[in-house]
Amino acid sequence: MERWRRCKVIYKGELVRFFNYAISDTGRVRNFINGNIMNTGHTKYGYVSVTLTNDCGCYSILVHRLVAHAFIGPCPEGMEVNHEDGIKSHNYAKNLEYKSHSLNIKHAIDNGLISQIGCNHTQSKFKESDIFEIFELASNPRITTDDIADKFGVSKRTIYRLVGGHSYQHGLGV
Repeated sequence: MERWRRCKVIYKGELVRFFNYAISDTGRVRNFINGNIMNTGHTKYGYVSVTLTNDCGCYSILVHRLVAHAFIGPCPEGMEVNHEDGIKSHNYAKNLEYKSHSLNIKHAIDNGLISQIGCNHTQSKFKESDIFEIFELASNPRITTDDIADKFGVSKRTIYRLVGGHSYQHGLGV
């Protein structure tokens, strides 16, 4: 049976209460004034969000944070909510836990949710097609390393490391 609790969450370091709303252990949000289930949206990162209002204003809140606060407890300092199954839309209380940022990232890497290799690295400057284009340009003696670096908005050192085989080796057959 679905359980419901009043909405409150830590928002920018402050406890914010939403007396007219409740969150369920399945991630649904209900408006107590009209009884309706609230419409949700998605952030650019794929998390489910909902817009709630109170006397202080209008807030866009991540649903997993509401569920965790209501059914696990307030988020300890330095921790964040992790989806155990890695699916950002599964905001069930039993699927959420608090982890440090580094353990959350490790969980994502271990479960194939993010990659830290080559073009898939979170700080990669290139797409795979860029890598092949750079190698093609570098094989042309009339094109300088400066020209290539300018075209891709990176340093000459980045191009030297790429062409020299010191970076982006994985999965490209380089």
